[in-house]
Amino acid sequence: MIKFYSNIELWILAGHSRAVSSLKIIEKNVLTSGSYDASIIIWDLENYAQLKTLKDSTFILDLKLIHDYLASVLSDGTIKFWDTDTGSCLEKIEKKTTILCNSQSCIWIEVKEIQDLICGFSDGTFKIFQNISKFYVE
Repeated sequence: MIKFYSNIELWILAGHSRAVSSLKIIEKNVLTSGSYDASIIIWDLENYAQLKTLKDSTFILDLKLIHDYLASVLSDGTIKFWDTDTGSCLEKIEKKTTILCNSQSCIWIEVKEIQDLICGFSDGTFKIFQNISKFYVE
């Protein structure tokens, strides 16, 4: 449940069945929310309505906008790249791949200077990957 407060009005956006773990505005008046219920909901903030739900297999830990794609970090360490218009998963990077090559799970991501992906891991380390355009569908 996401609550919006102001001096006069209260808006509650309900759609998740478990805790909301991440929020990301992806364009004007469009918000995404990730949850421990393994879903990402895309919200219309003008009408306070749910536009689309993207289902996954495990908890959503983090969301970031990378170029025109929404990237999600899952509790199993997988990073997925989503097309928010179609709701389809375009690409995924699994924990066991040589790209991440870390025994610990990726728990958050950040983007530096458009092309660099920074992954924070559960063992307290982070890695910077340069030229991330090689890792997602263009």
